Amino acid sequence: FPVTIIPAGYYRIEIDVNLYRTNSAGDAYIFFQLVKNGTEIAPVKALVMSSVELSHPMYFTFQGYFSATNTFALNMIRDSLGINQGGLKSIATTLTTVGDSPSAYIKVQKMTGVG
Repeated sequence: FPVTIIPAGYYRIEIDVNLYRTNSAGDAYIFFQLVKNGTEIAPVKALVMSSVELSHPMYFTFQGYFSATNTFALNMIRDSLGINQGGLKSIATTLTTVGDSPSAYIKVQKMTGVG
């Protein structure tokens, strides 16, 4: 998904993803890269998924200045090892007082009084 920032300014961006793997064999290495205008802006995060049935949340945050029409994206990259079925997945709850876990969530906040 690239997201385009329209008004220039300082922003805080939070991204949550919920990874899920099923019917798997071998280790799957998954890398996450946060980019601004196609250039990496934070250290790459990595996850090794080895279990047949596995769910794992990941959290990313970035704070910085964006010019008008700048874009940012979170790239999810999987290596060629392992056999897997899976990806981002929402997990439903059976509890009436607890909401479901989304497959992905993004929050963009424009900060004022900064700079």
